[in-house]
Amino acid sequence: MQMRTTLNISAELLDEIGRLSGTSCKTAIIDRALREMLDRLRREKLKEAWGKIAVDLDRHESARSGKR
Repeated sequence: MQMRTTLNISAELLDEIGRLSGTSCKTAIIDRALREMLDRLRREKLKEAWGKIAVDLDRHESARSGKR
């Protein structure tokens, strides 16, 4: 789902990110930034849960390699 909105964003930031990434599409820049932030926040939540969740790593590894 997409939505249209009006944002006040630093033109200097967008220009520099566009230059460094080779992307001139503002929508692509903002979408990537949001996805990267979401990924970082999810990793932080996982780090907070470290030691609080019991995980059977042997079972997990055998499922990833296709062995059962």
